[in-house]
Amino acid sequence: MARSLPRHRGDCDRGGRGGVTSGIDFVLYLDKYQIMELEHAVTALAALAHATRLEVFRRLVVAGPKGLAAGAVAEELAVAPATLSFHLKELSRAGLVRSRRQGRQIFYAVDFAGARGLFDYLMQDCCQGRIELCGPFHAPGEACVVNTGETR
Repeated sequence: MARSLPRHRGDCDRGGRGGVTSGIDFVLYLDKYQIMELEHAVTALAALAHATRLEVFRRLVVAGPKGLAAGAVAEELAVAPATLSFHLKELSRAGLVRSRRQGRQIFYAVDFAGARGLFDYLMQDCCQGRIELCGPFHAPGEACVVNTGETR
């Protein structure tokens, strides 16, 4: 049975806020109403559909759960700090990146649960349910294991 999804992001609003605006609010809203798949996928894919954001995301994937300082990312990619801040905000709003403050620095890391949710959504009906035919993807919901043996 197909779910009825909102036609426009504004149709999802809570109390006249004009739509869910922050990444956390968006994920909480989607979790509460069980309509995560389409809206979240569109938001996440739109965030990744920019060369700089895609490159930032890939660098953060390589960095793993500890992430990288914003200044290091800006320097590595030769991107102005204000420009990088804008791109990181978009990735965070899409639920793909999280941040933490450590002293005067802000570290960014991939939100692996958010990324896994996007990958699971994209692959959920792979090969008519025969995911083993799709290649080296994890089964939906299966945890990734980093080299240190940690589960993320």
